[in-house]
Amino acid sequence: MSSNGDGDVDTEAWRQWLLDDVDMFNRSVLAVSPGERTMLRGSDLAGLDLSRADLAHCDLTGADLSGARVGGLALSRCRLETTNLDEVELDDEYWTPVIEQLQMLWRGADEWNEFRSEHRPSILESADFSGAALGPVDLSRLVLVNARFDGADLRLADLTGTALGSASLIGADLTGADLLLTSFDGADLDQARFEGATLRNVSVVGARATRTSFRSCDITETSFNETQFVDADFEGATLTDVSFHGALLERCSFENTRSTNVSFGSATGRNCRTTGAVLVSCTRDGAESDTLSWAESP
Repeated sequence: MSSNGDGDVDTEAWRQWLLDDVDMFNRSVLAVSPGERTMLRGSDLAGLDLSRADLAHCDLTGADLSGARVGGLALSRCRLETTNLDEVELDDEYWTPVIEQLQMLWRGADEWNEFRSEHRPSILESADFSGAALGPVDLSRLVLVNARFDGADLRLADLTGTALGSASLIGADLTGADLLLTSFDGADLDQARFEGATLRNVSVVGARATRTSFRSCDITETSFNETQFVDADFEGATLTDVSFHGALLERCSFENTRSTNVSFGSATGRNCRTTGAVLVSCTRDGAESDTLSWAESP
């Protein structure tokens, strides 16, 4: 990535590259991971023809794209906090409500919730809300597959029935959240914090959860099947009718948990800590373990 002498991203150099050689810009931006595409943050792109530019997953925070021509699909996958999109020209009218709703969410929960009370929201696939503090926003039943919520504050968000399949929630804060029928299938939950949250009929199938905290959670009728848990923390959690079928549980803490009707079928447990754990009517058919204790509690 082009940088100035201080090691910071040289936004002006990237902007000039975009203007002079869009093909080279596109090749270069694809070599940068989505979470690091800050090269156009705060840039003045007003009135430019960006229709051939691959802006997907770029951080356009504070950028000025007023009057610019932009591909709607790429723009819908950008971080759009305080981005000026006045009179922007999109390649397809389909994207107009999508972009408007993304900007509405960035402006705050009140405006978005009022909109939701009267309108059906668009599919917001691959939206970027990394680092967002969304407050008590109604995201219920939204399709947010492949979206980015890395470092986002989702503690007060309504995620009832929300589809977050294959989304990235690295370091997201869901402390105390009330989650019902939420889907995190295939999501990246590394370092996410669910402490004290309530999970009911939640699906976390085939996800990643390294150093993820579920401390003191109340988890009911939830599937963690095929999910990879490494250094995850369930200490003090209550698990009822939960399935870990085929899951990897490596160096996880189940200390002082209470598990009732929990299935560990075909799961692999390695070096897990279970001091003070209570297991009632749990099953482990086909499970493999070394230091994970499977003893039933009276």
